[in-house]
Amino acid sequence: MTTTPTQDQAPARTGRALRRRHLLQRQTIVFGTLSVLLVGAGLAGLGVHLGILPSPVTSEFTDLEAQEEAAQFTPCPAEGALPVTYDQITANVYNGTARAAWPAPSHSPSRAWAC
Repeated sequence: MTTTPTQDQAPARTGRALRRRHLLQRQTIVFGTLSVLLVGAGLAGLGVHLGILPSPVTSEFTDLEAQEEAAQFTPCPAEGALPVTYDQITANVYNGTARAAWPAPSHSPSRAWAC
């Protein structure tokens, strides 16, 4: 059994349909514009990567001359120098927790995640 809309229901359905159509139109415009911008940015990035377009960044990220110069002046231990023994090294351990205890070794699996 089908019912036909009465005169009072017709404007409400037309208003809902208009709102729905405007919503779909806005979504189409927004997502279409975003898609076009994303594809354009991707093509521009591809053009820069392939060398067709110039890069907007003109500074060098790595300076090979500076690296070579720094490698020449890297300090090296003196001839015949020996490493320091462990008993001559002092280490200050600051505990940032509320629990007072010595830290467990990091290779200890049973204490690594204990609270």
